[in-house]
Amino acid sequence: MIDVSTVDGSNWTVRVANAVGVIGLPGVRLIVEPKIPRHHLVYLLGMGATAPRSAGSVVEYEESESFWELLAKMFVDSAERLVAHGLRRSYRHHREELSFIRGRINPTSSHLRLRRGLMRFDCEFDTYDLDMPLNRTILAAARRVVRSDSVDPEVRRRAGGVVSAFYGVSNFEEADLKVVPDRDTAAYLEVHACARFILAGRGLGFGGNGIGGETYLIPTPLAVESAIRRLVTNALATQVTVSRGRKVVSGTSLTLNPDLVVGLDAIGDVKYKVWSGVWVRSDLYQLIAFATGYSATHALHLGFSVEPSRGGFWVGGVCVSRVVWNACPDISAEAACDSFVRDLRHWWVTAAPTCYAVSDAAITD
Repeated sequence: MIDVSTVDGSNWTVRVANAVGVIGLPGVRLIVEPKIPRHHLVYLLGMGATAPRSAGSVVEYEESESFWELLAKMFVDSAERLVAHGLRRSYRHHREELSFIRGRINPTSSHLRLRRGLMRFDCEFDTYDLDMPLNRTILAAARRVVRSDSVDPEVRRRAGGVVSAFYGVSNFEEADLKVVPDRDTAAYLEVHACARFILAGRGLGFGGNGIGGETYLIPTPLAVESAIRRLVTNALATQVTVSRGRKVVSGTSLTLNPDLVVGLDAIGDVKYKVWSGVWVRSDLYQLIAFATGYSATHALHLGFSVEPSRGGFWVGGVCVSRVVWNACPDISAEAACDSFVRDLRHWWVTAAPTCYAVSDAAITD
């Protein structure tokens, strides 16, 4: 994620790929800014792009907040909802030496202890409690929020309440991150996603004494692309179905995975890039490949730019169009979002008649 290079040994170039945050070093603090205006990115993350958020859940944010503060708020909100919903319990197997018999005993080893005058029994038994990997992961993230001086005291206090709700849960282990929510633990999806970001994105830093400065890096592309997909789905919900695509190329193990399949004859792809005015050849080729694989006559490229969207062009039998989020620093995120949705709906109104017949009512804004 972090690439460091130097030419003369005294001047260094540091490049952080696809992440924002802070790198704490002895004597210096590196701030990793996003490629789009900071308040725009915070707005997109606040929509719930960092984790699969519940319907209707809203994150309040201030433009002065850091990404870490926003993530901590999102985590505490979802953790409190989980606690209210009810924590999951599971069975754990134990083998311990006890002064009383519990569960099954190993007769041979227990007999040897008794012959040595030790009133201890080698017992095997199961317990049904909260001490499971998902709970240990969430507890570890809550403790990290509590210890962070850069988080609002009220959020830290609420995180302390979350810690109290996990009484009896043991310490986090790295192997716990390999366990992810399934159908039976679907209530953990949102809070677990936030917890993984918190545990993976923050650290003690790189100080020689093991303390160093506070460090966290939050991956951005998937979060931003998720938010854009959600915007497209919501904007066109009353007009057409929007879904993610996955199609196997016949005769190969390759798959075509466009971010958006719009209706019957349009596909879209989201790129967390700032449009420079010149097409990236690989992006265009990918878009055409998606459209060809889905027999679509319309291909939509979604991204960011300080220039307005322009008309589409034809490549063979595919009309390629672009809808961009206005990434001008002087415009508010809310205004950029409204403009993006308007352009998106205008694109669909012009594309829909060639995709399939729709009534005037179906394409009314």
